[in-house]
Amino acid sequence: MATKISKLYVPLVFLLWLFTTPAVSHAAETSVIADIPFPWGVDHLDRERIIVTSKIGGVYIVSLETKIITTIKNTPKVRVHRQGGLLDIAVSNGKTGLYIYLCYSKPTAIGTAVAVHEARLINDELQDGRDIYISNMDSGSGVHFGCRLQIIENELFFTHGDRGQRQHAQDKTIDSGSIIRLVKTKKSEGAWSWKKEVFSIGHRNPQGLALNPWTGDLWAHEHGPRGGDEINVIQPNANFGWPVISYGEEYVGGSIGLNYSPEGFSDPIWKWIPSIAPSGMLFYTGEMFPELTKKVLVGSLKFGKIVAVNLDTKYLPTNESDWAVNLGRVRDLIELEDGSLIVLLDERRNGVVRIHKRY
Repeated sequence: MATKISKLYVPLVFLLWLFTTPAVSHAAETSVIADIPFPWGVDHLDRERIIVTSKIGGVYIVSLETKIITTIKNTPKVRVHRQGGLLDIAVSNGKTGLYIYLCYSKPTAIGTAVAVHEARLINDELQDGRDIYISNMDSGSGVHFGCRLQIIENELFFTHGDRGQRQHAQDKTIDSGSIIRLVKTKKSEGAWSWKKEVFSIGHRNPQGLALNPWTGDLWAHEHGPRGGDEINVIQPNANFGWPVISYGEEYVGGSIGLNYSPEGFSDPIWKWIPSIAPSGMLFYTGEMFPELTKKVLVGSLKFGKIVAVNLDTKYLPTNESDWAVNLGRVRDLIELEDGSLIVLLDERRNGVVRIHKRY
């Protein structure tokens, strides 16, 4: 049943520095859309609504106009432990109905496993739910789940962190430390089947995954250790090096691996030293903020900001600037039809906000 969280809607205004040049800025407005605790993933449901996960459990539909929150019933059971919980969400709306995909930490005998859940959304309930993927490596660790989703036609890509066991990222037989592709195949006993492929390896903890609309390439960013966050263009069978290669250091100091990519490994196209703790990524295609045209926006958990990465004519990064600051821990972001942004903040209160031009 839908409930309105408040009749007192007071926009929270921050000064957001939108850089066209280092000397020019414009004001924008940040308004609270929903008071959902520790939101993690968000996707469009339709033009008027978004759907949001809470890491501590729960899926919610939010009306952009009325701010009414509707709680979705029959979500999968998750184990909330440190970085684990109910994480990303993706929506597929096709001829066979409206399907929801959830990446989450599934309880196991020894701890948790990364899992992907598929269900039909009918009214306010998930129906015919099933896990279409369960990791072949569960763990008692509470770190490095990855769990960012991206649908591309009949394929579902998602990131799987190394779960704190870095050596697994170089083992092609273990799902940890990889980007995985699930390919939808013909129906079997009334339901589609999904074929798993380990698409790339050598990842630490990727929490950004997005399709470049101008090249068709899949981009991912991931957390380095102490420094060495990076953006990669994902190619099939590529090895992105972790932990053989790392541009960061151990938390206690000292090198981890090589700081270059020898033959057989793929280089990142962008690095952050020191780390910004990236989470969430989008390619801006809207018109509300023309200074962001053909830029990549990346959230920063560590610094509570959104970074705008500039691209050259070949759509490769050249430099970056802080686009929005003092937001709180940015977990995820999406672009709405009008070019405004929905931003998730990893906070206990007022975690779903909208950034738009001040009218």
